[in-house]
Amino acid sequence: MPNDPYYKLIKDKKYDTFWKAHSRRRPVNYFTEEFKDLFTRMVAYNPSDRPKIEEIAAHPWVKGSVCTHS
Repeated sequence: MPNDPYYKLIKDKKYDTFWKAHSRRRPVNYFTEEFKDLFTRMVAYNPSDRPKIEEIAAHPWVKGSVCTHS
């Protein structure tokens, strides 16, 4: 995994670049800021920086509206 470019971006805390790469070929605002915040925290390189399950459950993205397909 250390050679994976996305892993390196997370390890180096280059989250803006990580999200820019993942947003290519997707509609504008495909990933909400709340989602990006939660995901970024959950995959933090240092495990002590990751949220506890209670923090995840209380996060605004988890508490927010549920997306449905028309």
